[in-house]
Amino acid sequence: MKLTFDSSEIEQALISYVSTQGIDLSNKSVSVSMTAGRGQNGYSAELDITTKKPTSVSAIPPPVSTDSKEAHTPLLDELTEDSEPEDTESVFA
Repeated sequence: MKLTFDSSEIEQALISYVSTQGIDLSNKSVSVSMTAGRGQNGYSAELDITTKKPTSVSAIPPPVSTDSKEAHTPLLDELTEDSEPEDTESVFA
């Protein structure tokens, strides 16, 4: 039986092996560098394990309207039977 592995399969096998050795790879980035040596040196692989940089999501508040008509749209609770909003379209838009 002859098995042949390409470089991506070898890299994945190395990463899997490292994780079975008790090294936590969650939230980590792993890069594999393989080198072909000469003679008895054979092949070698170097794994660089780094912590992934957190992706921060910043909440940007919505822009505040300076137009007085759009600056305040009455809520349904604020409306009474006696008062009608000036622009009913903006209330239900």
